[in-house]
Amino acid sequence: MQDRLIIIRQSSHLRNVTSAEVQHAVPKDLLRLPRETIDVDMRPFANDVNNGYWDNSESYIVDQSREIRELVEAAANPVILYFGLAEIPHVIAMGAYVGDERQIRVYDYDRDVGTWEWPETKQTIKVFTKGLPTDRVEANGNAVIRVSVSYDIGNTDVDAIVSRSRLADITVRVDDPRPAIVRSSADTTAIRLEIRRALSKLRELRPRLDRIHLFVAAPVSVCFLLGQELRLRSGVPVVTYRFRIGVNGAKITEAIVLQAGGASLSGYPLTVEQRKEAATVRQSVWPKALRQVVHYASTQSQDNDSTAEHWYTPLLFGEELHKPNPFPPLPPLWKVVDDKMEVSTGFPSGGQLYGLPKTSWKWQLSDELLLGQRSAALRNGDSLDEALFYRLVRLFLFHECLHSYHAVTKYTAEDVGSFANCLERIDYMADLYAVFHELDHTIRYDSERRIDSGQERHKELKQILDNVLLSHWAFVNEPPVYRWQVRHVRRFLNWYWRLIQVVRAPNFKLALRVLSEPPVIEIAGFEHSVGGRRVYVHLDRLDRTTDLSLGLVTEKAQLLRVNHSVNTDLRALARALSYQDHEAIKTFFQAVFEVAEQTGGALPSGGTISR
Repeated sequence: MQDRLIIIRQSSHLRNVTSAEVQHAVPKDLLRLPRETIDVDMRPFANDVNNGYWDNSESYIVDQSREIRELVEAAANPVILYFGLAEIPHVIAMGAYVGDERQIRVYDYDRDVGTWEWPETKQTIKVFTKGLPTDRVEANGNAVIRVSVSYDIGNTDVDAIVSRSRLADITVRVDDPRPAIVRSSADTTAIRLEIRRALSKLRELRPRLDRIHLFVAAPVSVCFLLGQELRLRSGVPVVTYRFRIGVNGAKITEAIVLQAGGASLSGYPLTVEQRKEAATVRQSVWPKALRQVVHYASTQSQDNDSTAEHWYTPLLFGEELHKPNPFPPLPPLWKVVDDKMEVSTGFPSGGQLYGLPKTSWKWQLSDELLLGQRSAALRNGDSLDEALFYRLVRLFLFHECLHSYHAVTKYTAEDVGSFANCLERIDYMADLYAVFHELDHTIRYDSERRIDSGQERHKELKQILDNVLLSHWAFVNEPPVYRWQVRHVRRFLNWYWRLIQVVRAPNFKLALRVLSEPPVIEIAGFEHSVGGRRVYVHLDRLDRTTDLSLGLVTEKAQLLRVNHSVNTDLRALARALSYQDHEAIKTFFQAVFEVAEQTGGALPSGGTISR
């Protein structure tokens, strides 16, 4: 016996899906079950999509999909029904982000009779597929899938958007495409199976696809099932389109680009084992690392005059920082680390990864954050580097505690991402603050090593910077991720460039000089989009109006433009960022260093470059 009925209603400006009309389509035996209804209301996003902005609506669908998945996971044996009438890209996204782990019964609204009930029980249509690839092609490129159920999708419309040099062009089609041709659940299943076959052939015979372009003229039921079949974790981004007929004829515009990053955000339920791992981290690793930070800050306060000239003065290498004088207004550590801090057994609210409520001074940490940090501390497969794990938590705490001074806290961070330039500078300050304090902490408390000489400290600094970048990846969605906020890309560029400069610096003193000022570095040549006052870069889409290149301000205060080439392959860099390939990104910046060295601007003046 089924134990719970879960109804998904996706309304929009096209139609409000009401509870009363839905109940008429639900079998009476199911109505006797305990019931949960999830309303996915797309109406607030009508103006956004009319203006070509889909980001907020996609984020909303991701959040709602997470809620649905959690609800389904909590039910022992649920029956899930979907009723929707919304923009095709929104419905496809709903199916994609909810996923295909559970069977979901779908329905269409019959405008002629005003009901959601299927008029037939058996299959009433013939479905066929043409254009399936038969040979394997290893090249990179694009593929097209057309789903022609309600209308035909002509070559003219597709050719205007996707180059004819595409690697595949598959059409899933019914005999006579027209509205309301789908009349039963069996019809939707027949179309679904053909879509599944098409996608399977692409995965098998076109393994290096850059994108799948999806042109769909089909009822809502088919669109939802199509979304489920995409299985975004296979890694290929899927581009959806909005079709409208206006005074100047048909207009097809790009809508949501569905990709693995969004699927990761939609909250694929963690396994019982993962939850246990996160609980262990919350109960053991984090409290110990927090105590280390609190003790360290307290010791600094006791050992130093409260009127210490600068925040870095108490550091064992503080004297070497007086000349570069990084960010002099920052406070000393003991003024931002509160000894009341503890680790909560509760979870942050509102889908946040973490939070520190000032009412309790207890860090609320999501399982996802803890597992991300744990994953970053894995060495050689599943071997956990405990010392690295504690370091990653300390780096996080040093960074976040300084943010309280920056006025970037749980209570003030609402929509702070709109201020990209401000956040980029603040994050660099906090990262540097964390790096220098972690180095000082290691020198003082690592009982197994003596880190006294400049050479030893330089070596440890290189390692910490490498670890910082590992900690940054813990906050990025599961790869591949192709759409990034520009400021997030620049944060990685900043620190990979600084890491290579520190690695190549001849001595510890020069390495400290390099780090004491944020770099200026960015990429041009990829497409950008804007939404919610945020600027996004699409690392899988070239901007045909701009040359692909990387620009940076050298240590001689000159602009250096690094063009895309065999040695400085910016497409490879974009792929490495998308797939979190740490070593490949470092290799790229080694090549950039060689280019900068030719101008004499790779490092500040002083000393011979380390090879």
